[in-house]
Amino acid sequence: MICDEKVADWIGATVGSNNVAELCAVIEAETYIKLHIPHDAKVTIHCDSDYAVKNTRKRIKAQRNRELVRVAIQAYESIARTHDIAIAWLKGHAGHNGDEKS
Repeated sequence: MICDEKVADWIGATVGSNNVAELCAVIEAETYIKLHIPHDAKVTIHCDSDYAVKNTRKRIKAQRNRELVRVAIQAYESIARTHDIAIAWLKGHAGHNGDEKS
């Protein structure tokens, strides 16, 4: 995660925290989908951060990390125009193969 707005790859993080890292991971997944997954594909982002899922889907209003949340929402809505996308919460450290690897 890049917290320095002067760095070219900065996407809005201003502080290093677990919530910021989870939002950055969602944005990275969204970027990958946009660049590499064919249009009209059905895609689900699985995330063990309730905070990241709820903010990305606008189920809660961001109190912090507003710029990063805005980027996550904007990317999600952009992808939703070309892909059948969902973001789903899964319980962390519960034996989910991909989650345990990350």
